[in-house]
Amino acid sequence: MATAMLAGCTVPGSHLTTDNKNVIKETAGSQHKEETNISDQVNIYPLTAGRVNQFKPPKSYARINSALDAEIARYQYRIGPGDILNITIWDHPELTIPAGSYRSSTEAGNWVHADGSIFYPYIGFVHVEGKTVTQVRADIAKRLAAYIESPQVDVNVASFRSQKTYITGEINKPGQQSITNVPLTLLDAINKAGA
Repeated sequence: MATAMLAGCTVPGSHLTTDNKNVIKETAGSQHKEETNISDQVNIYPLTAGRVNQFKPPKSYARINSALDAEIARYQYRIGPGDILNITIWDHPELTIPAGSYRSSTEAGNWVHADGSIFYPYIGFVHVEGKTVTQVRADIAKRLAAYIESPQVDVNVASFRSQKTYITGEINKPGQQSITNVPLTLLDAINKAGA
């Protein structure tokens, strides 16, 4: 069997010579005939392992995306309608959990209304849409200073509900993924969905 297969390697014509190329007569319309040397039209190279490697396309490697890295480093979550904020005023538990301490942070939190505002005791409605938690913290502390001396305010997002992305297609877990305070790249979302 092996001998029969190796016989195919010795078939005449499996090696083309590059010497003594024939001159081909080409007809350019019916007007005239002109001799053309095929050597002027094509290059013939002997096929060797080194030559094959020479014509291989260069390997492409993953590159560092410094613009994306910089954007991820600057990323701050922006609050939107539907988010639930957990606002803590230190040394003032009556403002932190006005309905009791047995509720979860989502139940006890301040829901961001469709108009982008929350209601907070003493200071009324506070517009929070499009702001970071740092900006909301500074705004609430400034407004509470009229009622409380040097208020120590902490703000965090108890539930991220306003921003989401949808991953569908040939993946293990299609559906929505919340965009949170942790930057979410396209690759992260696809990996999380189990591609």
